[in-house]
Amino acid sequence: MILKEETKEIDGVKIRNILYDSTNVLKSSYNYNTNRLVISYYRGGVYEYYDVQHKIYEQIISEESIGKAIHKYLKQYKFS
Repeated sequence: MILKEETKEIDGVKIRNILYDSTNVLKSSYNYNTNRLVISYYRGGVYEYYDVQHKIYEQIISEESIGKAIHKYLKQYKFS
């Protein structure tokens, strides 16, 4: 569930930040220009996923459980 959402555009770069009501996932940040998705966890882990298409990102954030959505949709993507 989404607690707070903010979209910013700075120097032509559009970023969407979301804070979640989740036991594991703290927040996400999606860069529309690079299709990079960053997921931050409460225990300090941060994962960057590359080339996440906008439509996949929208599916992830529309799911009832962000944790299950991450597992379901992001398995195929490269991350660091």
